[in-house]
Amino acid sequence: KGKASELDQANTFSIAINDRAELFFDDVPTTEETLAAELKAKAAENPDVTILVRADEKIAYGRVVAVLRLMHDANISRMALVTAPEQ
Repeated sequence: KGKASELDQANTFSIAINDRAELFFDDVPTTEETLAAELKAKAAENPDVTILVRADEKIAYGRVVAVLRLMHDANISRMALVTAPEQ
């Protein structure tokens, strides 16, 4: 298992989808269109950029897949799906 401390924090960003299906890029509300542009810009800046994806468990799988597709379209290959620890 990788650990967060092993990631290059300067080149690591997060995408979150809350329980209302709202998108956030590094905790800033965004749209799919804006997110797509941001991801392409980050990947152009640094091909080794890492994206952490968090989604509320109530979100439809298709919504998460749409975000993964945006990362694929931006040629981002370093990503992780972040889960909450079991309680």
